[in-house]
Order: sequence, then structure tokens, then C-alpha cells
Amino acid sequence: MGRAYTTMAEFNLLDATGVVIPRTGWTVVADSQETQGENGAATNAIDGSTTTFWHTQWQAASPPPPHTFTVNLGTARTVGGFKYLPRQNLSVGRIAGWRFLTSPDGTNWTVVAQGTFTNDAAERTVADSQETQGENGAATNAIDGSTTTFWHTQWQAASPPPPHTFTVNLGTARTVGGFKYLPRQNLSVGRIAGWRFLTSPDGTNWTVVAQGTFTNDAAERTVTFAPP
Repeated sequence: MGRAYTTMAEFNLLDATGVVIPRTGWTVVADSQETQGENGAATNAIDGSTTTFWHTQWQAASPPPPHTFTVNLGTARTVGGFKYLPRQNLSVGRIAGWRFLTSPDGTNWTVVAQGTFTNDAAERTVADSQETQGENGAATNAIDGSTTTFWHTQWQAASPPPPHTFTVNLGTARTVGGFKYLPRQNLSVGRIAGWRFLTSPDGTNWTVVAQGTFTNDAAERTVTFAPP
């Protein structure tokens, strides 16, 4: 039987351009945290260490999900996505289904994205925008091996303007020499025109290695460049 735990090693937010927002001045609270049996405080998820983690309560009680992890940025910011790193030393408490909400005042909340994660320890980066209410336009559709599913930026509750970002964490260091891009096949909506391709060794410092434009058609594109 599964347990009701949730854990998280690190949590970061991205701005509208996909850059990690500094966590200076943040405060965090969670609906549940373990501070008796171990140091599972919610603040561990923003301490910069991959070896500490937030863990929901398990010693005196074990509150059932859903669980909440709330960040107060201390000032108004435009948020375009997030990074989630599961606990690294054990598989306990990995997040499966999730919803991401934003609020201007801490009282009125709007769901801006939702989805599911696979059960492994890799860091996840959720695209700056995805539609999961009006249709299944989750970012993960772009790497599911199917040409009939697709990533679609949000359009129902809001329609964030470009530029949009789609960030891939390979899970290990790799040399990249290009990419393939297949537009949505059943409609011409949302085809990419101008693009930039960036790489990063750490998810924080990024280098532009290629940029260009695509014509407005449904053909798959293959772009190659000298490895950075």
C-alpha cells in the first residue's frame, strides 16, 4: 500500500524568459512538514542543497494528500515556469500529480498549469506556459514519441505573450550538436517562427548556441550546429 508522503529537495521558479528567479527574500510554508523524526522542514526545498529536503509529516501523524507548498516571493513577479528536484537519496514521496497556482494577494488563486511526473529522481523543468484545462497541451507531450499529441501554450484561462520557453533537463551532461522540431500536425496554430537555442551546464547560466527562423509549414526541421 502506498504512503501519503510528499518530498522535495529543491524548488525554483522561472521568469517569463526561462531564467531562474533569485530566491532572496522568499518565505515558504507547507501544509505538512516533519520536524520531529527528521529535519524535513519546508525551507529545505529552497536552501540550495540537493541533500536536504522537505518531507511531509510521518512520525506523529501522516496527513493524506493533496499537499501544498506555498512560496511568498516578497514582491510581485512574472512567473513563467518552475523547476522541481525530487529527493535524491530515496524514492519516498516523489510527486505524481501536481497543480501550479499563482496569486496576487495570497487569497485569490488561479490554476495556471497542472500535470503529472514520472517516478524517477530527475529534475523537472515545466515550460513557461502550457494548456491543461481546455485541452491536453502539456509540455511533456513534445517528448512522448507521438506525432498526434503536442505542447500548446496556455489559451483558456489566460494567453501569455511570447517569447515562450521549452526547457529540457537531460539528467546527465551530454554534448549536443543540434535538434529536430516537428510542428503540430493537424492545425497550423502556434508554429514557431523565430527561435533561439541555449545550453547550460547547471540550469542557471545559459549560452546561445544557435538562432534562426522557420517557415510556416508542417514539415519537420533538423537544425545542426557546432557543439558548444
